[in-house]
This record gives sequence, C-alpha cells and structure tokens, in this order.
Amino acid sequence: MPTNLKINLTMKKSYFLWSLLGLLTLQLGWAQQKTITGTVNDETGLPLPGATVVIDGTTRGVAADFDGNFSIQASEGETLVITYIGYADQRLSVGSQDSYTINLSPDNTLEEVVVVAFGSQKKEEITGSVTTIKTDELNQIQASSIAQGLVGKIAGVQIINQNGQPGEDPTIRFRGIGSINSSSAPLFVVDGAVFNGNINSIATQDIESMTFLKDASANALYGSRGANGVIIVTTKKGKNSGIEITIDSKIGVNTRAIPEYSVIRETGQYYEAWYNAWRVGLIDTGSTPSEAATEAAEGLVSGGDFSLNYNSYDVANNSVIDTNTGRINSSARLLYQDDWNDASFSTGVRSENYISVKTQNEKSNSLFSLGHLDDEGYALESGFERITSRISTDYTPKDWLKLGGSLNYAHTSQDTPIQGLGSTTLSNLFYWARSVAPIYPVYVRDSNGDFRRNNTGGRVYDFGDGNNGAPSSRPAFVANTNPIGTLSLGLDENRVDNISGRLYTTITFLKDFSFTYNFSTDITLGNLSQFDTAEGGVSFKCKRKNNNSI
Repeated sequence: MPTNLKINLTMKKSYFLWSLLGLLTLQLGWAQQKTITGTVNDETGLPLPGATVVIDGTTRGVAADFDGNFSIQASEGETLVITYIGYADQRLSVGSQDSYTINLSPDNTLEEVVVVAFGSQKKEEITGSVTTIKTDELNQIQASSIAQGLVGKIAGVQIINQNGQPGEDPTIRFRGIGSINSSSAPLFVVDGAVFNGNINSIATQDIESMTFLKDASANALYGSRGANGVIIVTTKKGKNSGIEITIDSKIGVNTRAIPEYSVIRETGQYYEAWYNAWRVGLIDTGSTPSEAATEAAEGLVSGGDFSLNYNSYDVANNSVIDTNTGRINSSARLLYQDDWNDASFSTGVRSENYISVKTQNEKSNSLFSLGHLDDEGYALESGFERITSRISTDYTPKDWLKLGGSLNYAHTSQDTPIQGLGSTTLSNLFYWARSVAPIYPVYVRDSNGDFRRNNTGGRVYDFGDGNNGAPSSRPAFVANTNPIGTLSLGLDENRVDNISGRLYTTITFLKDFSFTYNFSTDITLGNLSQFDTAEGGVSFKCKRKNNNSI
C-alpha cells in the first residue's frame, strides 16, 4: 500500500510541473505582443482618416479614426503595412518603441503621362478607358511579335494566339467582336500616324510604350477606323545627354509547354489492340471466339477487311499474333519503329541580338538601332527571322518649333508549315503525328528493316502509296500522305520587306496650344514562295506570289 501511494504522489507532482510549464509558456507568448499606437498623416502632416493598418502576412488589421490615430496588437519584428487610396503603400517594421508617426507620400502613378489620340495627358485627367504598357514590361516579352506576349495583360482586350508559329500575329479583339461582315481588328498607330504594315516588323526593344484606347471617348480622333479599338505604339528616342550605347543579347529555346497526352506509341501494343478490336467485333456479329481469333490473326496484316497492310516483324503476316494469348508472337523480332513525334518536333533555339546608340544635346536627339532575331519553331520546318534597322531624330531650332522623323526597315522571313491547314486534316503535322499508327514508318524500309536510299544516298520517305520500294500501301484513310516528307522536300516561305517612315512638325503658340502635322508612309513588299513535292501522290505545285502595297 505505501508503494502505491508513492507512485500516485509522484504522478500528481509531475502533472503539476507540466501544467505550470505550459502556463509559463503561454504567458511568455502573450508577453511578446504589445500595443502599438500611432498616427497616419499625409506629406503635409494632415491626418488621413480611414487609413488601413495591417500586419503583413496576416488578416489582423485596423482602420485609423477621424484624426488618423490607430492602435493594434503586434510583436517586435512584425511588419505593419499602411495603405490609403491615392497614396503609396508604406511598410513599417515594429521595433522597441510603442508609438509611431507615419507620413504617406502621394502615389505618383496618377501623375503618369499617357499617350492618347490627341497627344498626351496625365493619367488622372483621363476619363476614357485607357491602358498603357511601358518599356519595362515590354522588355520582358520573349516573342517574335510584340502582340504575342501581351496575352492576359490588358483588361477588356482579348489577345488570342491562334497557333505557336513564330512571328505570327495574334487575333486582337477589344471587348468582343465589333463587326459581323467587316474586320474586327483594331487600328494601329505608330508615332502619331496610322500604321499599315505588320506589327512584327518592329523590334520589341525599339518600343517605348503601347497604349490601348478601348472606348469611344478615348479614340474619337480616328472616327470609324477606331471603332474596333486603337493601339498607339510609341517608339524610343534619344533621351540622355551625351552618347548612350545599349547592347542586348538573348538566347533561349522553344519547346512544348504541355506534354502530349498518352496514346499508343508502341508497335506491338497497336497490333494487339487492333487484333482484339477486330476479334470482339466478329464475336459480336455471331462468330465463335475461336473463329474470330483465327480470322482476326490471319487478316491482321493482309487479306482481311480491316488489314493494316504493314508488317513490322520478321514473321509471316498471319503469324504476328499468337491466337492462344492474344499477344505478339514470342518468336517475332521487331524490325523497325519510327517515332513520328520525334521526327516532327524538336527543341528550337531562339537567339536575339540588338544594339542601339542614343545621342542628345540642347537642340537635338537621335537614335540608331540594329537588331536580328532568329526564332526556330518547335515544329519541323517552322521558324521566323527578322533583321531590323531604325533611325530616329528630333530637332528643336526654336523654342516654338520642333521637327523630327524616323525611318524603320525590317526584313522578315517566315516558314509556315501548317499555314492554311485545318486542325483535323492529315496534312497538318500536329494532327498526323498524334493520329498515325506507330506501325507505319516515316521512311521506306526493305524486308530486313533497313532504310531504302535514293540516288543521292538520302532516305526515301514512305508516303503509303506502295511506290519507291515500299512493301505495300497503307489503308485508304491514311494513304498518299507523309507530312514530314512533304515539308522536308517542299517549300513554304513568306518573305516581307517593310519600310516605314514618319515626319512631323510641331508649332507651339500662345501658352497651351500646339499644332502638329504628321506625314507617314508604309511600304510592304511581300514574296510568298510555295513548292509542293511531286512525290507521294501529291500534285505538283510551284507558286510564287508578290504582294506589294504602299
């Protein structure tokens, strides 16, 4: 009995000690927090009633009273975030003191000057719907066409990249479709004049800002031409005194962002799947399981209603499948298996180099730039190359007179392997690579599975028509087609030379009046070259088209 009493007393003592330790720990946690008081004022010392004070990273916060005073529980080391509409946010780290006086500064974004249809205005003075993208954001865009990189950046503007073709301009819609029968594309204005060229002819590094005028009050100057919205592009000019040289060099890769979904890529699996589908279909129409298995195996490669016509193994056509297991014959050896995805797509290298020279003195400023972009596409035979040269100058001979102009030249070359092809046509590389059975080779093979060569030693493409030494022809729904061969042997290139010139004169008179006269010209010289190979049953076509406009 005494022993049991000792154990109970020991347990009660231990429980008491742990409870005391927990209370001390809780009391210590409470002691870390303290009451922080303060006043929130503007830059002149006037209180800001309703200013919000929140502990960073939490939902704990208070609002200042009518005199700008606040009180909040916080711990040393925590950060207070003070905000008020029209003023820049301020962060304050809680230290040893318990009272603070906080002076907020006005938010300078309201003083930002925005380029609009009639010149420029302060952001706070604009009543229309206007969004501006500045050069800092534009420099982060890694795309051949500046418009491709603006997806999701402008509220109320739909920018849709129709495909991943390098250099391809996206579809741009301001607040939906503006016309049923006519174009719904917005109007581009470059340096004060309507731009009739291609926006991908302007290097991203040459653009200072892009302003999107989204409603009638903002784009009223352009009348019906601006009914679908207006995009104002302002190019860079010389700003800093003296000489400034900028060199920008980038390199990257183009690859698939989302992996392809899982499909049958293995030859044996495809034969087995085709055999089982055929066998089950025969059973469904009244054949016995044994009869169905024999007929499907006998006609898998040839001689049947649904024969595949190609045998990738070194066994007889009727011995590819073992009817006892429904699997590939264990003694069969695979002769070849071409991967259409690997042959159709590869990682493309994107390189961009740019250099500019800016100068400025009391009466003039100028800019000269050179740029080169080589953007290899992810798909076979796709890509975009651009060479740009730009010169811009402004001269102020009198305080009331300003003259200026710019000249931009761009040579672009675009390879478009799927231009004008529907998304579900067999000639479309993406659709074909996803849909073609893995038993069909990219190149013609002999009975041993080796490549057949042409007179120059090159591999011969298999178009599925039974020609060029192919063992057979594919079924009708996939015959006479090989997009890889068509693209490799053919040509689809669009070369364009863009010349854009701008001249202006600005006369300032009285106090707040100025008159600006703009003169502009946009010359586009296009050369579209297309050549389709005569191999594989594809009709021979050679076309060269010139498309020149001023």
